[in-house]
Amino acid sequence: MPDFSPDKMREAHKKAMERMLHDTRFASGQKNQQRDDRTRRDNAEIRDATKPVFLRPDDLAGEYDFSKTLMTTIGGKPRPITNEDIKAFAHNVEVAKAKYKSGITPKQVIDWSLQVDRDLANKQIPLCAPFSRKAGVQRFITNASAGSPDKRHYVTVEFNNFSALVTAPRKVGVAITREQLANGTIKFDCDCGRHTYWFRYLATIGKYALGRLESGFPKIRNPNLQGVACKHVLRVMQFIISPSGVQYMRSQVDKDRQTQLGQTLKETEAQIKQRLAGQVDKAHHKKQQVTTQDEREQTPAYQRQKARAEERARQKAQAQAAKDAARKQAEDAAKMAENAVLDSIKQKLSAMEKSGLFSPEELAVLQRKLK
Repeated sequence: MPDFSPDKMREAHKKAMERMLHDTRFASGQKNQQRDDRTRRDNAEIRDATKPVFLRPDDLAGEYDFSKTLMTTIGGKPRPITNEDIKAFAHNVEVAKAKYKSGITPKQVIDWSLQVDRDLANKQIPLCAPFSRKAGVQRFITNASAGSPDKRHYVTVEFNNFSALVTAPRKVGVAITREQLANGTIKFDCDCGRHTYWFRYLATIGKYALGRLESGFPKIRNPNLQGVACKHVLRVMQFIISPSGVQYMRSQVDKDRQTQLGQTLKETEAQIKQRLAGQVDKAHHKKQQVTTQDEREQTPAYQRQKARAEERARQKAQAQAAKDAARKQAEDAAKMAENAVLDSIKQKLSAMEKSGLFSPEELAVLQRKLK
């Protein structure tokens, strides 16, 4: 059986980090790597193609020419596209648009992802580090899987609420950062093939795509428009919602509050290595795993946190109930004292009437005023 002991896992993660940082120009070489990756994938896609390979918006609108004899994998096996397929594609697009009409958050990226992508993220992509940032657009690097021709991948995330926090009149703390950035809406991109060919179209129609938009429907790889993100994006999303990720983004907000807006800020190679080295030792911990909200709610730690929160809420409710009861008791006592005074006044007025000090008309006016 494979050895999954912490020591073996740390050794594997260390090798992944060394491969990730193999050349000292890993930061400046991003564009060259992306260009080479695109060229390699595009050549594989179109080498033998003699006809259009994409379904365009007009095709989905009912103008598809069946003489193209394009293929789909709906049903599990490649076969020619039918008119019913076109209708199914259009329906899938409308469902996706409705699902993402309010945007997407890092937690939703994880929750709505496919299990296979979460498993790959946990098994193959343990490392992630901030790389550079310009305003609310943050670039991250992750390791590539062991069998990949790539050494690393670049994930770019735009935090839609970042500028609002930078210009906010009040100091931005951890709670606000978590609410507005870690739990706020985002756009994202990844340079890997799975994002390009499985998920970029979905991101485009969902309006959370960052960078190049895709109008070609993924009729072969993802005709049902399932999933959200690749394993590299999922690793980055887990970092964003983690305590260390929230603290990092808070520090970035503070930097922009004190410097000129729009500057490109890069992490040093030493900073990146230090962050990755810390992850090598902790990557096998359960809290570092990419998990959905439902899965997180089943963990003992979450249950303990939930129990503590419920106990705090119960104590707060009891304290408020006691405070309300004491206030009501004080109000009732004050009302009783006031009524006693009024009864005494009325008795004295009645005695005065009998003694002839007040006429019936004067007494009636006084009694009306006392009501």
